[in-house]
Amino acid sequence: MYIPVKQQARTVTAKYVIAGGDKNGQQFAPDSQIQVFYAQTGSLNVANNTITYGNWQWVKQQVIQQRQDLK
Repeated sequence: MYIPVKQQARTVTAKYVIAGGDKNGQQFAPDSQIQVFYAQTGSLNVANNTITYGNWQWVKQQVIQQRQDLK
């Protein structure tokens, strides 16, 4: 039996602002974005023929590949 791996992607935005001082809250660099990928694997419970999925896990390889593609 084939058990599909669930996958999701999220875009994370980093905002660079000064914290404190007379320039508190001012942006000092442009925002940057990166996509973060997650996967969730399942297992078959043969007793009741249902699929149970575990916790979402960060897929590091896709982030590394994305960075290499940008170069």
